[in-house]
Amino acid sequence: MIKLILILQIANNNLENAKGLFKHAVKNKVSSLIKDLIILETTYFDKIFNSDSEATEVLYDVYNNYIEVVAGVEIEHMDNIRLIIEAYKKDQYSIEGIVKKILK
Repeated sequence: MIKLILILQIANNNLENAKGLFKHAVKNKVSSLIKDLIILETTYFDKIFNSDSEATEVLYDVYNNYIEVVAGVEIEHMDNIRLIIEAYKKDQYSIEGIVKKILK
């Protein structure tokens, strides 16, 4: 549930930032969606944030960074990313070693 709440909060923030890009009917629907997301924010996100703001900020940043990185990969390469994640699940240590070598 916390994961979903954070993802919705990130969606809300991104929609707010991009609101000026939309025109007419889409703009109205986005504005309506933002209003609904604000209700969810005050109902759920604020409660989580108020209970442990530091941990919530860290989790928010992790998810937001993840979304930005994934969004930066071209769609035709997503299957390769999926394979890398599958390999990581099978052998985290080896994949981390390969990554460290590549990123030197």
